[in-house]
Amino acid sequence: MSSLVDYKNKNGIIYVYQNVSTWNKQTKRPNTQRTCIGKRDPITNEIIHNKKYLEAHGMLETKSVTAPTVLQCGVSVLFDKISVDTGLREILKECFPKKWQKILALAYYFGAENKAVHHINTWSALVKTPYGKKLSSQRVSELCKELTQEEQARFFNAWMKHNLDDGYHAMDITSVSSYSALNEMVKRGYNRDGENLPQVNMLMITGNNSKIPCYYEILPGSIRDVNTLNKVMADLDWMERKHLHLVLDKGFYSADNIDMLYKHHHKFIIGMTFVSTFANDCVQRVQPSIMNVENYINIHGNDLYATSFLEKWKGHRMYVHVYYDSAKADGEYREFSRKVQDLKVELETKKEIKSHIKDYEKYFIIKETPVRGRKVFINTDAVEAFRNKRAGYFILVSNDEKDSTKALEVYRRKDIVEKSFDNLKSSLESKRMRTHSKETMQGRFFLQFLALILMMDIQNKMQEQRLYKRFTYPTLIGELKTLSAITYPGKRKATYTELTKGTKDIYKAFRIDTKTYV
Repeated sequence: MSSLVDYKNKNGIIYVYQNVSTWNKQTKRPNTQRTCIGKRDPITNEIIHNKKYLEAHGMLETKSVTAPTVLQCGVSVLFDKISVDTGLREILKECFPKKWQKILALAYYFGAENKAVHHINTWSALVKTPYGKKLSSQRVSELCKELTQEEQARFFNAWMKHNLDDGYHAMDITSVSSYSALNEMVKRGYNRDGENLPQVNMLMITGNNSKIPCYYEILPGSIRDVNTLNKVMADLDWMERKHLHLVLDKGFYSADNIDMLYKHHHKFIIGMTFVSTFANDCVQRVQPSIMNVENYINIHGNDLYATSFLEKWKGHRMYVHVYYDSAKADGEYREFSRKVQDLKVELETKKEIKSHIKDYEKYFIIKETPVRGRKVFINTDAVEAFRNKRAGYFILVSNDEKDSTKALEVYRRKDIVEKSFDNLKSSLESKRMRTHSKETMQGRFFLQFLALILMMDIQNKMQEQRLYKRFTYPTLIGELKTLSAITYPGKRKATYTELTKGTKDIYKAFRIDTKTYV
């Protein structure tokens, strides 16, 4: 019978001893032999076995090369800390017991390097990673295919449970362009990057307070935002994530989606579109009094007028918050005026655009005669209706938040999802996906999502510790790359290159003990 015992010495180093108990027939007492087998890693808490243990178990590699091994470790030290603190490392161990080291190593690569996958061969040979071995781009593709939907679903179930709190969670969607014509998920649709390419859509949920990505879903590129909620609600039900507080932008607004949110018992704050008659009725209801002095609010230097009222939605309670921004109204009306003039030119030159037909019908009166030809007149009533009932107005509805100021503050914090998307698409070499199969693409997104967790937590702490005064995320990563671990043949303990002042300051901000690396 054996057991492990930790012993912490005066220098704070935790040594691990193995106790082996045997029964002595003569004394009729157990004999216990204690042997040191290594020490605990100060960050990951994993056992670093000593040479004697490795030799006894046939785990010590014999090297013919006598030169020391030099590996960059500065970035990995930070990522190790973040992966432990966020709980990511432990959850990956539980969900992917046989391949978590490879998965985490790839997350480190995507989080540190803004390079294509084929560079991972060189990177993995020069950098200390959880996997500890070289990786090839071919092996990455194979791993992406091996990451089954069942395994990923198990991860999200555990990750959501670990991260969801009582606060609000922002939900948004973006498009990722692709050159692949063989992937059935890649479809033509509304491209948010303005690119004339097919795409996939990616929906993400991020904690408003933690600012950590909690969940994502890959959807065909042809599906509109308003039609995605049903699938997400089903997934959340499967993961038993009930009674969430969701923040959604107006792209998700529809009567059916409001019904669905009530049906699944989720709390919500959602922006309304003026396509709905209900939104226009709300503005008309408050327009005479919204600019009264008692309705004035100031949020982060932004002057607004806001008013709220209680409404019934098919038997459910709903708070309606109407906001008016006079400065925004002027800007929107100027933009609208330019648009109307452009539409008028299109009609007069008979260069109509199919997607503008509804606007032509709404904002213009067109008269054509054989002698005078086409005459185009602006429908001033429709233009004034836009100016009076839409310009500068914004509406939020909620079944939970009754205060208009708090509702808007919560809603504006959903921008953290957009920041996550920017990181994913720009920093993670994913603005255009080049993977051909659905399985490879989904595996690649999963690895990049893990990297995004690391990146967002680092960036959040950079904001808290005011590190942005000295570093951007890329320059912080670059500063940490100066630290390397040097291991000499026959030596158990690595030595380290000198810590720069920048690296010391970064580690201090992230509460990493620098004594280990001196």
